Amino acid sequence: MSILILHGWENNSSGNWFPWLKTELEKLEETVYAPDLPNSDFPKQKEWLTKINETIKDEQIEELVIVGHSMGAVAILRFLETLEEGKKIKCAILVGGFTTNKNERAGHIKAISDFFKTPFNWEKIKQSCEKFIIIASDNDPYIPMKESEKLRSLLNKPNTEFIVEHNAGHMNKESGFIKYERVLELI
Repeated sequence: MSILILHGWENNSSGNWFPWLKTELEKLEETVYAPDLPNSDFPKQKEWLTKINETIKDEQIEELVIVGHSMGAVAILRFLETLEEGKKIKCAILVGGFTTNKNERAGHIKAISDFFKTPFNWEKIKQSCEKFIIIASDNDPYIPMKESEKLRSLLNKPNTEFIVEHNAGHMNKESGFIKYERVLELI
């Protein structure tokens, strides 16, 4: 098994709980990648997908678990759209993920709009992943619960798990998440 950890907007591989998770998985002798995605303050879909594709090897796809936080979860969805027909990853863990650049709390964020220029291909996304785990917080200041529920509905398939963290904020360093035991357990 290989694990790819994707940070979000205005972050990098050293932020939040990513270094801790990488270290813990490496202790278990797993192959772990946590790249710094380019231009994270003004992310471009093509640049992020290029970096993801440069990071993992084609033969790793079928045993790949990808963990993405916030914008990293959106990058997972876009990556799944690009997989060759018939290929699928083992699992996508979407922490604080979302589906639109318009929400009542954060409004429209111009810096991330490149990821939302085209509609998501939900059927292709579902075909490209064996299992989805969606983790949402009931008091996320950026991602309303109804947005997380919408993501669950769009990815609805027998192997979709939906977990709600209570009072966890955006599940980032500012919310006290420098370790994230649940994600380690899920992997």
